[in-house]
Amino acid sequence: MLRLNQRLQVFHRPRERTVHRDITRGRETLAISAVNMVDDADFTNDFVYVADYVEAIPIAVNRVITSLQVLLFLLLLLLTK
Repeated sequence: MLRLNQRLQVFHRPRERTVHRDITRGRETLAISAVNMVDDADFTNDFVYVADYVEAIPIAVNRVITSLQVLLFLLLLLLTK
């Protein structure tokens, strides 16, 4: 059964579709696109883009970036090119 599922996944690859060119609407230096790889739903406007982080409740947040996080970020950056 597993092999059949693996073979079927080759034929059913998700269609990557850009649904919005810039969700920041020009608020950022670089455009941030919205991509849908799941279904045929279009972009929705029922959200507000916030350029800064917002903390709803006062909680302790670890803002220290570890070397592992930097390495993973660089790896993801290379894989997406």
